[in-house]
Amino acid sequence: MFCQASTDGSGAMAATVVLSQACLARVGMAGPPSKTAGRRSSHGTHQTDCDALLVSSTAKRFRGTLLLAVAALLSLAPLAALAEPTTQPVRKTGGPAKLEEVHIYLVLKGGEKLIGDLDGFDGTSVRVRDSHNKVLSAKWDQLMPTGCYHLQKRLTNPNSAEVNFRLGVYCVTNGLRDEAEQHFAKTRRLDPSYADKIKRAYTGKLITKPDLAVALADQKEVEELEKTGIAGTESQRNERPKDLVKYQAFSPKVQAQAVEKIRTFGDQVNEKMGTKLRSVETNHFIIFTEWPEAEDRAVSEMFESIYARLCGQFDIPTSENIYLGKLPVFAWNTRDSFVRFAKEAHRLEVRSAVMAYVSNAFNGFQMMNCYAYSNKLLLELILTHECVHTFVNRYRSNMPLEGWLNEGLAEVMSGTMVPRAGSLERGRKMVAAALKGIDIKALLTAGFAPPTPPQYPQATTLVDYLLRKDPSKFLTMVDKIKSGTATEASLKDAYGLDYDALETAWRRWVSGGYPKIQ
Repeated sequence: MFCQASTDGSGAMAATVVLSQACLARVGMAGPPSKTAGRRSSHGTHQTDCDALLVSSTAKRFRGTLLLAVAALLSLAPLAALAEPTTQPVRKTGGPAKLEEVHIYLVLKGGEKLIGDLDGFDGTSVRVRDSHNKVLSAKWDQLMPTGCYHLQKRLTNPNSAEVNFRLGVYCVTNGLRDEAEQHFAKTRRLDPSYADKIKRAYTGKLITKPDLAVALADQKEVEELEKTGIAGTESQRNERPKDLVKYQAFSPKVQAQAVEKIRTFGDQVNEKMGTKLRSVETNHFIIFTEWPEAEDRAVSEMFESIYARLCGQFDIPTSENIYLGKLPVFAWNTRDSFVRFAKEAHRLEVRSAVMAYVSNAFNGFQMMNCYAYSNKLLLELILTHECVHTFVNRYRSNMPLEGWLNEGLAEVMSGTMVPRAGSLERGRKMVAAALKGIDIKALLTAGFAPPTPPQYPQATTLVDYLLRKDPSKFLTMVDKIKSGTATEASLKDAYGLDYDALETAWRRWVSGGYPKIQ
């Protein structure tokens, strides 16, 4: 999604007040490890000599452009391959109430009352339209805890592990112990990986306590996302590498040197562009950002939460670092800075609709470039999509997946991990409505060419079908592709299906209303 040339990218990145209030939903993908595949290490056994990885001192200097510095980073050698992803369908039996369905009668801490129909809300306040058609507002922390809790519960997705966790934390913080127990119990049922966070919530040891769950379900934001659709997306333009390179492990010394190189590169960017990016480091990311400093902790936690979820899907320990050093993320306030950096660092002329991309050299080093965008839900969806690409790019070898498989997998995983965005449901409806006119063979035989915008939902439903049919066979197929076997041959080896048989089965599934696959 959203990329050009040798890069892949997807949509917008935002840093708004809601981000500090709610680190956004990361829901639905984590499940028990695959019993058929077992746990694999993301690292091989060969250690690469660090001297061969690091570039000469002359490449450290800018020579009128950032390209030499980028080349220096890209010369760093690859890390080891990952293990396989699995998926688990999101259980959904209900959803948040619509704005027009919610009537408000709330007592504020000062004794005032907030009465009327819900007009909207964000991460800081709730808006009500009274009987005189006047819009009144109150900050969330002005509401009495019980009323605030019940309103949040009404407006959030009841089948989201993240939402239930956040509601549980709110209840613990505000003395609603019985309600907290109920939400934490449901959180564990939906996603057992939350167990440790729940323990820390009870002991008050969470790094950042989420104040609200409600910001995850702003109906107006969802409506905006539905209007946006997939407009403005560009796909990764891959090509078959000349030489197949299996990723190998690095020593701690090499990893430390790579991190230092990335830090130096950030300094060089500031010097060349005259900017004041500050660096925010986590276990797996270095974020060079202009966004408000108050958002640093929330943004860091958001990145790490997505990383942990992806590790769960690829069945590797979160303690393992799949990146060379860490993944650098450049987060600009303005599109002008985003475009300038793309041009000077990556020789990219980004199109007008592109909001973010990942530069990927398929040798182990990647870099994310993005700028602030207002829709937090789209931010989460896009960011997750791009993180999926960074994982797939690091999986086993430098062999990329063909366009339909690469983008379809990123769409399925991001749509499942951010179910509130409803991207999978919208894509399914689009495919079902246009099924007779779809030329699926054109998509399957396009090689590494990116899908066209109308083909995105087609690619997504194809991958969704294969994953639901048998996740372990899907991983077998991807392993074969990553080892150099052609895509259709890998599909046939894993599933016993060639492209014609896949199309027949897929059309039957779509026309049947996407029934559960036995």
